[in-house]
Formats: sequence, C-alpha cells, structure tokens
Amino acid sequence: MASRTAFPGDDPEYIHYAAAKGGVISLTLTIARGFAKDKMLAYAVAPGFVRTERVESYLQEVGEEFATRDISLGKLATPEDVANVVAFLASGLAPHTTGATIDINSASYVR
Repeated sequence: MASRTAFPGDDPEYIHYAAAKGGVISLTLTIARGFAKDKMLAYAVAPGFVRTERVESYLQEVGEEFATRDISLGKLATPEDVANVVAFLASGLAPHTTGATIDINSASYVR
C-alpha cells in the first residue's frame, strides 16, 4: 500500500511518510521487473484521503470543505473503494499491469 504522497511529496512534517511511500513504489517496480518470469505480480495502490476513523478527527479539526478542496469528486474515498481495487488486482484478471501503481484519489493528484 503506497500513497498519493509518494509522487508530489508532502508537508515537511510528514517527510518520513512520503519517503516511505516512495520506497513502496520503487519496491513494487523492482519486484515486478525481477520476478514476473516467476509468475509473481506486484502492484502498488496509492490512495489519497480515505474516510477512516483516523481521518474523521482531522475532518472535525479542519472541516470537510477544507479537506476536500482539491478532490474533484468532492468527497473522500471509502475503505470499500480501496478494497474493490485490491480485490480486482488480487483476482489475477490483469497480469500485464504488474508494476503499475493504481491511484485512488479522485484526481486530487494526477501524474
């Protein structure tokens, strides 16, 4: 599990988090390139804001309108949104996407 912060970076207060998620992306690419011949597939899923219990306290602190200002759908992703993507990738229906990063961020960050 990566994060959208792997690509644009994050606030310096969260430098460790962005760096770790960037490492997940690199690890995914390396596994995909090195082990596809052994039928090992690797994907990274990079959510943006997901409406979890932890995020709920942040929303109460800053307000939902502030938190969703860059989210084109106007609402946070849900854990089910992420789970659906993970289930699809685990299904084996898209083996030629090995090495891909799937963004789940409502176009709040577009690569």
